[in-house]
Amino acid sequence: MIQTALEAGLRQTMNRLVRPLLHPAIPVALQRRLISKAYLTSIPPRGTRFEDIQAEGLSITRACHSDNPHGVILYFHGGGYIIGSPKTHKGITGHLSKFSGAMVVTPDYRLAPENPFPAALDDAEMVYRALLDEGTRLQPYASRATQPVADSP
Repeated sequence: MIQTALEAGLRQTMNRLVRPLLHPAIPVALQRRLISKAYLTSIPPRGTRFEDIQAEGLSITRACHSDNPHGVILYFHGGGYIIGSPKTHKGITGHLSKFSGAMVVTPDYRLAPENPFPAALDDAEMVYRALLDEGTRLQPYASRATQPVADSP
């Protein structure tokens, strides 16, 4: 019942608040400001800790709800590589951490049009490789696995 209500609420938020803002007639800078305001309604669960770090010049946000996380989720925020950031998606990543028991790592990858393709993908690959270098594995259901996750409106 609660899951159904949450899904319906998220769907309504996306359809009524977010989707109308994502139109080619609206300048990208304005879309970014409006989307950041729309995502203020997405609140992380109480007790979630966020840490901003740097890796090879890229800002990364780590969300953790547990003192002993089980695995890592590499989360790529939605926005078509044009809008969004780890900050706009704190609510989503906080809940993902809480319900998965994992640490959620969200890179603040470079966005277009200022940084043309493949800049965002290069950043995503760099973070993924950095996690592998730390000793995590991309292996489904392993207790210390790295799982890539993405969303887009």
